[in-house]
Amino acid sequence: MKKKVSYLIIIVSILFVTAPICHAYDTDGIWQFGGQNYFLSVHVNGSVIIGITYIPGAGESYLAGNISGNKGNITSASNLSQFNASLTFTSDTSAALTINNCVPYPNYYCLFPAGLTINATKVF
Repeated sequence: MKKKVSYLIIIVSILFVTAPICHAYDTDGIWQFGGQNYFLSVHVNGSVIIGITYIPGAGESYLAGNISGNKGNITSASNLSQFNASLTFTSDTSAALTINNCVPYPNYYCLFPAGLTINATKVF
């Protein structure tokens, strides 16, 4: 009996150590921000989050960052501006994006000011 309990403990330990990183919600998909035609395609692999935004008239922006649980931090790699934002997922279909800072490149401007929180809905 003692041997069986030892094996069970070893198996359970292996499962916990090798289990993949879990996130609080299903974050992958297309998200719409602020009820406007502003979209963000989100993809998560482990603790890495990447995204591509599409905003009519402003073009695309590429984002990368990290995620843990339901909170992420993303930074742009755009030719229009450099910005950083915090992303909090509140369910499988809702999230909030808070702009931490934004620095536009010459002849461009930041669409959203620092400090602004924008609600998002997962479209698909």
